Amino acid sequence: MVAKEREGALTGYRVLDLTDSKGAYCAKLLADLGADVIKIESSENLDFMRTIAAEKNSSARFNESNRNKRSIGVNLKTEKGREIVRKLIGMSDIVAENFRGGVVKSLGVDYDSVRQLN
Repeated sequence: MVAKEREGALTGYRVLDLTDSKGAYCAKLLADLGADVIKIESSENLDFMRTIAAEKNSSARFNESNRNKRSIGVNLKTEKGREIVRKLIGMSDIVAENFRGGVVKSLGVDYDSVRQLN
């Protein structure tokens, strides 16, 4: 069975989702409204919601809060990973994140950097 393309108020918008745990709900709502949401995650820094189940891919909370999203594993601690994310930022309309203070700046995805890329 092939999934049907979703239509909604945000169809045609792309969201880069750098959120974890509770922040994932923000991007989920955008996806539910039709936005193309790409979740960024890495095996070195799993979304907390993924870790609360016996197996990392069986967390009902993770699956529910990340429905309607695409995802890619990218290690933001490497230059190659940051290069991939910079390319995705250039193709996105929204970047959502909920890192602790200072983290986005250290990763080079703070507001000023994002504005230069897009």
